[in-house]
Amino acid sequence: MKCYIVIGHYGSGKSEVAINLAIHYKIKRIVDLDIVNPYFRLNDAYNVLEKNNIEVISSQFAGTNADLPSLPHNINRVFDANDDVVFDVGGDDVGARVLGRFREEFAKMNCQVMMVVNTRRPETSDANMIIKQANEIEAACGLKISYLINNTNLMNESTEKMLENSRLIFDEVPIPLLMTTTMIPNIPDTFLMKRYLTQAI
Repeated sequence: MKCYIVIGHYGSGKSEVAINLAIHYKIKRIVDLDIVNPYFRLNDAYNVLEKNNIEVISSQFAGTNADLPSLPHNINRVFDANDDVVFDVGGDDVGARVLGRFREEFAKMNCQVMMVVNTRRPETSDANMIIKQANEIEAACGLKISYLINNTNLMNESTEKMLENSRLIFDEVPIPLLMTTTMIPNIPDTFLMKRYLTQAI
C-alpha cells in the first residue's frame, strides 16, 4: 500500500492536484482531510470521482453549510486496507497538524508527502517563502516533505512564460521537484490537468 499526501497553502490548487493524481494513476481511495476550508471540499467533485470508481472518504459535514471542521468518521479503515490512497490535507501548517494524529499509522506506510505550490500566490511567490512554509508544515505534521509540485497558474490567464519563470524559483529550493502541472496543452515536461473544481483549493 502506498499513500500520497497532498498538502499546500490555501489557493495552491492542492485539491485539484489530488483529484487529478487519483484519476490519472487509478488510485481507488481519496481522503478529504481539509478541515481548514470546509466550504469547498472533495465532495464537490464526488460525481466525477464516483465515475472513475474512486471512493471519497470525507467528513459527514462535507458539502453542507455547517462550518464544523471534523475528520471523516471512517478514516481508520483506510489504514487497515491494502489499496493505495491519496490524502488531501487542508491549508498550511494549521491544516497539517491533523496529520500528527496519525503519525504512527503513516510511519508504517510507504508515504510520499507532496507540497503543492503556486508561485503566483503571495505566500509562496519566491524560494525563501516556499522554504519557510515547507518548514512550518513539517514542524506541524511531523512528516518530511518528499517532493514539491509546481502548480503555478492564474486560472484562465495562465501562460507558458509564467511556467518558465516559476521553474527558476523552484531551482532555488532544496526540496526535489516532482512535476510541473498545467491546464495548457502541449507544453513539454508538464503534467496536463483537468479542472474538476470551481475553486482553486
